[in-house]
Amino acid sequence: MKNQFTNKEQLILVLNKRNKIIANLKKEKMKWHKIENQLKAKKNELTERVKELNCLYNISKILEQKTLSLDNTIKKIIDIMLPAWKYKNHSCVRITLNNREFKSSNFKETEWKLRHDLTVFGKKIGFVEICYIENVSGNGGECFLPAEKMLIRAISELIGSIIEQKETNKDIKESAIRLEQQKKELEEKNIALKEILAQIEMEKKDIKEQIIINIDHLIMPALMKLKNSTSNNDHLQRYVSILQKNLEEITSSFTKRIIDNRIRLSVREMEICNMIKNGLTSKEIAGLLSLSLLTIERHRHNIRKKFGIANEKINLTTYLQNM
Repeated sequence: MKNQFTNKEQLILVLNKRNKIIANLKKEKMKWHKIENQLKAKKNELTERVKELNCLYNISKILEQKTLSLDNTIKKIIDIMLPAWKYKNHSCVRITLNNREFKSSNFKETEWKLRHDLTVFGKKIGFVEICYIENVSGNGGECFLPAEKMLIRAISELIGSIIEQKETNKDIKESAIRLEQQKKELEEKNIALKEILAQIEMEKKDIKEQIIINIDHLIMPALMKLKNSTSNNDHLQRYVSILQKNLEEITSSFTKRIIDNRIRLSVREMEICNMIKNGLTSKEIAGLLSLSLLTIERHRHNIRKKFGIANEKINLTTYLQNM
C-alpha cells in the first residue's frame, strides 16, 4: 500500500509540473502570437510607407520632364497616386486646376474622401482629392491613415512646385521670344536710323554746298563792291574784311564752339571773340564798336574766364584761332 501511495503522489507531482509547463508554453505562444501580429502590423505599415515614398519619388521625377505638357503631367500624377493608398483597389483621384478637372476613369465622389488645397505662388488654384468608392473602414471608422493625410499634403505641394516650374519656364521662354523680337525690331530700327542719318548727312552736305555757292555768287560780289566803295574808311574797310573772312569760313566749327551752352558767351562777347580771332587789337575793336578800351579789356577778361583760361599764360588770339 505504501508503494502504491508513493507512486500516486509522484504521479500528481509529475502532472502538476507538466501542467505548469503547458501553461508556460501557452503563455509563450500567446507572446509569440502578439509579437507576430506586431511584426505583421509593422510590415504592413512599412509597406504603406514604401508605397507613399514611391508615389512622392515618381511625382518628383516628373519635375525633370520639362517638355511634358501640364495636362499630361496631371494625368501621369493621377496614375501614380492611385496605388499609393492602403485600399488601392477602391481608390479614385480627382485634381482641379482653375475650374479644370482631371480625374481617374473610376472616379466617383463619395463621403469617404480626403482633400487638400492646391496653391501656386501662394494663390489657391484648386485641390487634390482622393476618394474611396465604398466604405473600407468597417463600422464607420477612419478610412485614411494619419500618414496618408500627410501624403496628400506632400503631393499637393509637389504638384504646386511642378506647376510653378512650368509657369516660370513658360515666362522665361516668352520673355526670350519677346527679347528676340525686340532685338530684331531694334536692329531694323538701327538700319532705318542709319539710313536716315546718311540721308541727313547728304542733305547737310547739299545745304552746305548751296550756302557756299550762294555766298560766292550772291554775297561776295556785293561785299567786294561795298569794300571798294569804302576804300577811304579804314575802320569800315577792316570790318568788311572781317565779314568777308567770316563768310569764307562760314562752314567752320568756330561759331558752333563759341555759342556752346556750357560757355554762355553774350552776343557782344561772341562779336568781340570773332574780332580777336581775326587779329584785331583791343584798340581797333573799341574803335569799330564805339566802346571804351576799358570796356573791351573787361570783355576780354570775361571771355578768358568763361573759357577757363583766366589765370593761364595763353594768348587769347591763338586760343580762338585754334578753335
